[in-house]
Amino acid sequence: MESRQAVNVDDRNKDISTKMLISQVIKIYQKSLEEVNELDYQRICDFFLYFNIFKDLNDMTILLQMAKVAKYNFFKANHVLFEKGDEPDYFYIIIKGKIGGGQRKDIKDLSKSWYNNDINIYFTLKSGTGFGELAFLENS
Repeated sequence: MESRQAVNVDDRNKDISTKMLISQVIKIYQKSLEEVNELDYQRICDFFLYFNIFKDLNDMTILLQMAKVAKYNFFKANHVLFEKGDEPDYFYIIIKGKIGGGQRKDIKDLSKSWYNNDINIYFTLKSGTGFGELAFLENS
């Protein structure tokens, strides 16, 4: 007899709506500033509210200001955002993909790359995760 796993329709619909919102946010950030309208900024605010750091923020004015200064960046695989000891400069939200954090096994040899076995990976963050809160909190 074939076994079937129950699927929670609410969870599936939430996942679909989240993916649609992410897709909309990416399209908004690909527009020029002149093309972005208030509805676009509202969608970005809705997106921010998915993150724990913002979910209790009741002041939409602050979210709207953040939406207007936020920037979308695409980073290729193995791009190094910062090195150990660098001062935090941005708060990052991973819209799509993942990022790893670690340290070169031989920290004296900076030619070692992140995309082979020369790195000890300590953590991996995936889509929907934010990091760099210190930069955000220190600059607010």
